[in-house]
Amino acid sequence: MAALDPSVSPIANLIPERTYLAVSLSKCIAPALRISFLLTPDVAAEQMLRNNLQATAQMAPPLNGGARYALASFRRRRSDRYCDP
Repeated sequence: MAALDPSVSPIANLIPERTYLAVSLSKCIAPALRISFLLTPDVAAEQMLRNNLQATAQMAPPLNGGARYALASFRRRRSDRYCDP
């Protein structure tokens, strides 16, 4: 497998002026932690990215109708099971 071959150079070594590095903490620290870091190749790319991100809403998607329905169904079944007669 080429990804595990130590003789293969990362793309960042080949074209550093066009390479972005994105790292997320959600997989390595905590799944609910929605923080990531982005390293840009230069200051101009950083400024362009910063301007675009500030004009965009960055948030986790809200629960959709299917998830709400499943949660309500679970709660009903749980309350039916543990109610005293």
